[in-house]
Amino acid sequence: MSVKNKKYGGFFITEIVVASAILAILLVGLALSLYGFAKFNRYQLVRQQCIAAVQAELDSITITGKPIPDEDFKRLWPKL
Repeated sequence: MSVKNKKYGGFFITEIVVASAILAILLVGLALSLYGFAKFNRYQLVRQQCIAAVQAELDSITITGKPIPDEDFKRLWPKL
């Protein structure tokens, strides 16, 4: 009983190249989507901080009749 080596021709190499290309496209898509989600999360964080600052300012005006002092505002929200 003997086994002969079979030659696949170009089909096997073509299949590997196509599979590698599809995998590369999927990895690039994943990387880009992660970057997009990170950018959106940063936007949402800044938006949430702005809303919190405005609500605190309105609460201060409602309760005390005066806005929050600038030094307290800068201490509470340094990036706004």
